[in-house]
Amino acid sequence: MLFLKEFRQRRRHFFLSIFNNFLAISLLLVVNVFSSALLEGMEQQLDKMSLQVSCLNYPSGADAEVCSLNLVERYGLKRYSEFYLKDEEGFQLAFCRDLSRLFSLEFHLGGFFNDRQVAVNENAAVLGYQIWQDFGCPALGESFSLRGAQFILEGVLREGYENICFISDRMIFLPLGYREDADEARLFFISDQAYLDDYLDEMLGKDNYLLIQQKLLKSSFTAIMKQGKSILMILSAFSLVISLLGMMNQTLSSLKGRYREIGIKKALGAGEADIIRQFLLEALLIMLASCLAAMAAEELIIKTASLFSLVGADADRHHEVIIWIVPVGCAFCLYPAYKAGQVSVMEAIRH
Repeated sequence: MLFLKEFRQRRRHFFLSIFNNFLAISLLLVVNVFSSALLEGMEQQLDKMSLQVSCLNYPSGADAEVCSLNLVERYGLKRYSEFYLKDEEGFQLAFCRDLSRLFSLEFHLGGFFNDRQVAVNENAAVLGYQIWQDFGCPALGESFSLRGAQFILEGVLREGYENICFISDRMIFLPLGYREDADEARLFFISDQAYLDDYLDEMLGKDNYLLIQQKLLKSSFTAIMKQGKSILMILSAFSLVISLLGMMNQTLSSLKGRYREIGIKKALGAGEADIIRQFLLEALLIMLASCLAAMAAEELIIKTASLFSLVGADADRHHEVIIWIVPVGCAFCLYPAYKAGQVSVMEAIRH
């Protein structure tokens, strides 16, 4: 009760400290949450762009299949697909495996044919959105005729879907067994090995292929975003340090005005440890109040941002920052608390 009475008497000093810390902590929390959400969102977008997939363009002659198999065997590729592209009037034919194992495909209907269907050369097909409309919008599982052959519709890609490797609206995807003389041959694969050039020079001949390893580009983008997040976090932490230094300075500057209070308490039997404990308890109360207010403000800002679909974020995962903010804030008040504890009864009387 005595502590609460003192808090009420010195509420102006406490409220100013709480407000300053509240602003700095709120900034730190919001920067932490939103920068993490932006980083995760960027990584998801990069995955949708299929930047984790490498692409090898090579001659489409009779040895194309041998070249791809040699590369798969040499480097032990687990996730890959041969991709042969043939231009037709008004559309493109693509002969491949299950591309959904490599790309984040978005479908209007159904899905991609699987590797079992490819192995048995099943008459499955996946259509781009515009070519699906040209065929009269057949339903899933319904057959349609393509150059005298009947194919079963397995899926339709979303309208306008595209990635760095291909544009799908006017493409027809068929299993590898239907491959004809292709205009282009590609191998899509995911591998952590960055250097394939020497082997490809030996196997295909220099300047007879184009290797695009997009994973390196994704790593560069991610590294830049992480550096940006680190810089923002350092600046936010710096503003918090300035706020805590202000709280420490304010406590020191108000110390002389509390000599009478300290002298009376010491005259009544309070020791140096009791005075230090009181000042640290005040600092703890200020930091807890600041953190609670900052967490409430953070939740409000996140919900407001979600309403306007600005960014999706989850504050619960980032509240562990509070665990080290509170003790750091109390540590900044150790010196003022020590100085208060050193005040003697006679010194208090002189002032």
